[in-house]
Amino acid sequence: MDRKIRVGAVSYLNTKPLLYGIRRSAVMEDVELKIDYPSKIASMLLNDEIDLGLVPVAIVPQMKKHYFNGDYCIGSDGPVASVCLFSEVPIEKVKTILLDYQSRSSVQLVRILAKKYWNIDPEFVDGGEEFRKQIIGSVAAVVVGDRALEQLTSTIWAKHGRVLQIFPSCTRPGSAISNSMVNSSGYSTKRMPLGCSISKN
Repeated sequence: MDRKIRVGAVSYLNTKPLLYGIRRSAVMEDVELKIDYPSKIASMLLNDEIDLGLVPVAIVPQMKKHYFNGDYCIGSDGPVASVCLFSEVPIEKVKTILLDYQSRSSVQLVRILAKKYWNIDPEFVDGGEEFRKQIIGSVAAVVVGDRALEQLTSTIWAKHGRVLQIFPSCTRPGSAISNSMVNSSGYSTKRMPLGCSISKN
């Protein structure tokens, strides 16, 4: 191989076991590891900036070709605290939903839930860096990852906020997958303890 395998992984708490294993494995000699938030890793894979990535499954339809490599993923068969819709009002009174820029799968899921499950038709707006400060009145927001955990534990939300744990509320137990490893280069990943992955070549 002419160069190291470029591997992208998510910077959230739920990837710590994966990163711990990779960093202490002999495979690190062959890997250039890049850490960022999920939608950034997804963009890097789609733009051929990495060869293999732990990415939201929502990018799969955008890939010309893909392969899941391995048997593991970041997923759940029940409610999780790291993907939530925060609101000051009941869901039927929500008029606007801010979408977390760090996620792809979760924002797609909330669109489906709004239409098919909650039967509401809010305006969806891409959130910026400080979008959580805009959760006021009928404006709700999808918040993911470590920031969702921070939001859940804040005293304001503990007393006054409403939280819907949106993932995986529309799936059957055992069927929810959030992020999977994706191989974009056709490299063999048999030596790499990276879990479930997708590749596009």
